[in-house]
Amino acid sequence: MESLKDVEINIKSECIKAYNPECPCCLEVPKKGRIIFDCRHLMCTECFMMHNKKSNNCPICRVVYRENNEQLPRLDHHRQPVRHPPRLLASQIHAPQIRDLHTLTPRSLRREAEEWQAQRDNFERDAIAHQRRQIRTNREQRLRDAPPLGAHRDDDRDDDRDDDRGDDEPTTDYKNLSLVVLADIFVMAIWLLRVNMYS
Repeated sequence: MESLKDVEINIKSECIKAYNPECPCCLEVPKKGRIIFDCRHLMCTECFMMHNKKSNNCPICRVVYRENNEQLPRLDHHRQPVRHPPRLLASQIHAPQIRDLHTLTPRSLRREAEEWQAQRDNFERDAIAHQRRQIRTNREQRLRDAPPLGAHRDDDRDDDRDDDRGDDEPTTDYKNLSLVVLADIFVMAIWLLRVNMYS
């Protein structure tokens, strides 16, 4: 049977960067043991004992955990800190309870990692879709607010700049608007490539 040391959980580097290993109460990395909730937040044992007297919610996302003592985890004070995926929204967490990561088997660790990755992928897809909608809305708003063609041309021919430019050259406003639209198209193309990579 595999030991916990033999288990490799593939977590993308973005997940590791986004993870906060500090206890939200004392703002230190737990050294004498930690409690890990189902919502993937952690607390050091000292802060948990004080917090548990006042509340049975996660101090970060307020997910309620079960308070019955049989489900309190056993702590291993000699383990090194474990890296976890980033925090999940409370609405995405099912059956909240307190869990000690060290009591999990290698198989359940793999299953947890796959679930985290699936939820992370769903969050990314939702974020990309939201960004696309936002870009489309902003682009439509800019096009609606843009002045009609020729609106900024000066009919007064006394200005030397207007005579030098000629009637066929676009105004600076339209050049800037064109650059903004091109930038939007470029950003959309990058997002489409990114979505195709995750699909």
